[in-house]
Amino acid sequence: MTWQAYNAWGGSNHYEGIDGEANLFSPVLSYHRPQQAGTAWLPEGAPRIPSPPPAPGTHTHYPVLDWAYAHGYPKYFAASGWATYERHLVRWLETEGYDVDVITQHDLHFRPELLEHCGPLVFTGHDEYWTREMREHVDAFVDCGGQVARLGGNFIWQVRLSDDGSQQECWKYRALEEDPVARTPTGSTSSRSRGTRTSSATRPLRRSACRAPRLLFVTGRADAEGIRRLHDLSAGPLVARRNRRPLRRPPRRDSRAVCYELDGLDYTMQHGLPYATDRNGIDPGSVEIVALAPATNLEEDHGIPGSQLYVADGDLGMIALTYADEDSPAVRDTVRYGCGVLSEYLPARAGHDGRKRGVGERLAAATSKWNR
Repeated sequence: MTWQAYNAWGGSNHYEGIDGEANLFSPVLSYHRPQQAGTAWLPEGAPRIPSPPPAPGTHTHYPVLDWAYAHGYPKYFAASGWATYERHLVRWLETEGYDVDVITQHDLHFRPELLEHCGPLVFTGHDEYWTREMREHVDAFVDCGGQVARLGGNFIWQVRLSDDGSQQECWKYRALEEDPVARTPTGSTSSRSRGTRTSSATRPLRRSACRAPRLLFVTGRADAEGIRRLHDLSAGPLVARRNRRPLRRPPRRDSRAVCYELDGLDYTMQHGLPYATDRNGIDPGSVEIVALAPATNLEEDHGIPGSQLYVADGDLGMIALTYADEDSPAVRDTVRYGCGVLSEYLPARAGHDGRKRGVGERLAAATSKWNR
């Protein structure tokens, strides 16, 4: 679904209209389109999405966008797709001797029986768009003791699929004003033709992306629980706060383990260690934060000629509205900074009645893109 959201074949997608205007993006996309070039395999010589931060005093730019324009590729060819993300994990797992089965998000949506006999469920890459049905099927898998590892990031938008799976719909920032189901009584209960509102991280959905049931407990934005970090601003390191296993080797000084867009969780620091809060509607005692990556929701513009900005302060303004229904300087200051959070959801402990709840383990690795 993320591949489809970025697919610009025909001139429009969930990001821009045919005339290039972001606010005229198409909320409905057809799967009866070819995939844009660069989704299945990266062209020779194409740069990777993560790029080193610009030197002080130089202009902000993105080599991957420059390369796309110069070679006739779509603007976001490397922002999603098998070539940039999933392929590398599958190849590594197979090289290490793991038996891997691959399913699509459509499978997860329409064929949940595939999960009945599978091992750990692994998500990776820029996994940004989900349906409500997908989430509920993964929740059910975890309820039965299944293990989930989310090695991707940027868990943000909820989409609806047509009954035959041939179209997906996502109104994003325009949902409250234009989504035909946004103000209907069923607008927060179903994600099909009478579906849920489109963002799983906005208040109108009335359901936090982190909140139990137990899916991922981190998200790309909302209520200070989600932190989105553009890769050009990334400080890069994952700073371990809890380490139960000895490291095989010390981390490289220049390592940028995480970059691009991150998922976060509301937390507080106590005696030098991070602890999850209950702001996200989860049990803080069930989550252990393993590592943090400094992050910001603002792509700064210092007025240097030639700068090329992805979103400037657009996401910061949207997050402020999500957080406090007000886009003001004070609220922006509140939600501007945070951390991507590598965290583990521990199996449920025995309750007051002495009985353990049969839920499985979950790991969330915070980042869309592993650089090294």
